[in-house]
Amino acid sequence: MGGEFAFDADTRVETDGPEGSFRATLTGRWNGTAGAVNGGYMLATCLRALAPAMRFPDPVVVSGFFLRPGTAGPVRIRTSMIRAGRTTAFGESVIAERIEFRSAELPGWFLGRPSGRPASSFWMRLTDGRDADLLALPLLVDSTAPSVLELGAGSTTIQLTVHLRARPAPGWLACRAVTRFVSGGYHEEDFEVWDSAGVLVAQSRQLALIVPR
Repeated sequence: MGGEFAFDADTRVETDGPEGSFRATLTGRWNGTAGAVNGGYMLATCLRALAPAMRFPDPVVVSGFFLRPGTAGPVRIRTSMIRAGRTTAFGESVIAERIEFRSAELPGWFLGRPSGRPASSFWMRLTDGRDADLLALPLLVDSTAPSVLELGAGSTTIQLTVHLRARPAPGWLACRAVTRFVSGGYHEEDFEVWDSAGVLVAQSRQLALIVPR
């Protein structure tokens, strides 16, 4: 890749035909625990495509709906500007081994002893040395094992919204994930990311479908 970081290579997009149309290739290098392409990775790829049309350099909120699990392969992304003002603009598109984790202790589910408490705190970073930025944060908030594993269940994301609060400082990211409600076959997961300077850089919430294990 000629020195190019894996995340940048795997989120590359190219123009394809009419304005607002792009092509990309989703790789299998960011697959989740169930083998599906990570939803945050797909959001990050969409952000690449949206960037040329947006009037402002830094995204603030990113939201995606997932009609079915993502699969690796070529994709086409279509973008459009919904509206733009003097301070904000709105656009839309359709579409573990690369992330290093550190925690004070191994989670109960990993040891085969789910704790019954769907929450976790840990540190993360990209393994190849690329520091996280606003484009990488949507991937990172959706890259960890779901909190409901501590309840003996798995999950698949249906909707993910990410609030980007600040550009992260270089270094490890301190993270906290928690699920408070499980009902009707669904659960929510709230996620916080703090940079090495102690600044809150991202928050996310996702709605996910419970998958029996």
